[in-house]
Amino acid sequence: MTPPAATPNTVRSPAIFGGDFHAINLDLVLASLVALGLPFAASWLYTVTGGATASLILYYVVCCVILVLWRKRTLDYHRPARWPWLLLTLSLLLPLGAAALNRGALPNAHAPLWGLLVTALVWAPMTAALEQLSWFYVFDAWRNRWRVGQLRWVGLAVGALLLITLVALIHILFWARFLPVATNAPTSALYYRKGARKPPAFKRG
Repeated sequence: MTPPAATPNTVRSPAIFGGDFHAINLDLVLASLVALGLPFAASWLYTVTGGATASLILYYVVCCVILVLWRKRTLDYHRPARWPWLLLTLSLLLPLGAAALNRGALPNAHAPLWGLLVTALVWAPMTAALEQLSWFYVFDAWRNRWRVGQLRWVGLAVGALLLITLVALIHILFWARFLPVATNAPTSALYYRKGARKPPAFKRG
């Protein structure tokens, strides 16, 4: 006996980016707290603990994984039907070009070779994979709260603004506290006026 033919009601639809995530008012509150509160909380934890470990647990484990899995039921990682090779190549060439332009500008922390390898092969992929999860939750919470009408566009605009705010604040208030800054790079003119006071050089320890 042959199985019945598939009908429109039985065909499985492809995965939706953001999951089948129907945001509620709770998500708006949580997303706003993450965008406006997480950077300050991470900076405060860094101050009181004297290191970044507690801040990274709050950021990566709590806000990027636990919160997102709880509210969205997915981390949005799926095998793509078509690999965007052009975009991937461009995303690799741009950082390499920036590194070439700034070669020798970063202060030498005298890091061991194994530290450089761990940073390049473990830390960089991990932070790239995790950070964006909280960013997109903030955006999706507001984007998906209202599906039709004018409020849909309001939610989209607020979500985009909060995403940009989160990315900016987490770098200014947290990452900039301990990552070295290239103060004498050819591109530093993009960030500092001539003669303006630049941040102090990175000091080991």
